[in-house]
Amino acid sequence: MSRFARPARALALAALFAAAPALAQQSTPPSAEQLAAAKALLLDSGVGISVHYLIPRMMDSLATGVLRTRPELKDKLKATLTRLEPEFMKEEPSLFVAAATPLAQSMSLADLKATDAFFKSPVGQRYVLAQPAALNGMGAAVKAWQDKFGPVMLDRTRAEMKKQGADF
Repeated sequence: MSRFARPARALALAALFAAAPALAQQSTPPSAEQLAAAKALLLDSGVGISVHYLIPRMMDSLATGVLRTRPELKDKLKATLTRLEPEFMKEEPSLFVAAATPLAQSMSLADLKATDAFFKSPVGQRYVLAQPAALNGMGAAVKAWQDKFGPVMLDRTRAEMKKQGADF
């Protein structure tokens, strides 16, 4: 089931959903035209592929969780999930609505269309094509930075806390 993994796009999708609850609570429901424009933008920007693979990733996660405690079910579970996948994928349109709604609520229709026009342009299409490798590279670079800076942060915090009489 690992064929469904798309880690590069996961970063983009995570960023999109991070602000979604606050935006959704503060805004009125988008118009049908705004929602359609937001869906188009998701697809044309490359983020839609992450939305598309969310249900399969959920299935992978479900399998991992079940097999952690019941490894003897591997073959039956795989066959069952393969059989159920078309049923689960029928929920994809509602997932796209859920993903597009915060975007539609946070941008005007004109801005949604202008941004989508960028992603349809030659440079926008090149950006979309470069995005997976760039996001993978960014993920690796950020991880390396964290690995380097984390101990510095810990040491400085520990030193400052020690000045206050608190050791950890």
